[in-house]
Amino acid sequence: MSSDLLCPNSPARRSVFKVRCLHAAARKMSLRFWKCDTEGGNVGIPLSQFDMALVQLAFSGVMMDVLNNDVGLSMSDSQKADNVHMWR
Repeated sequence: MSSDLLCPNSPARRSVFKVRCLHAAARKMSLRFWKCDTEGGNVGIPLSQFDMALVQLAFSGVMMDVLNNDVGLSMSDSQKADNVHMWR
């Protein structure tokens, strides 16, 4: 299999689709918890500092842990700091 995004059966395309589905599910769940006036001009879902901290932890800390422990790819301290900065 190819990892080309244009190929419908590629691992890359399946991965992107999976992430989009996760984002859609999170958006749907958020709308259940918070009443948002999306039709009156106030567009968006309110996010707390806690929500944003969880996302940053998932995209930086957990991802680096998986790369190190599961994939075997170690990162230097500088690379880790760069990665955390990228997801802020």
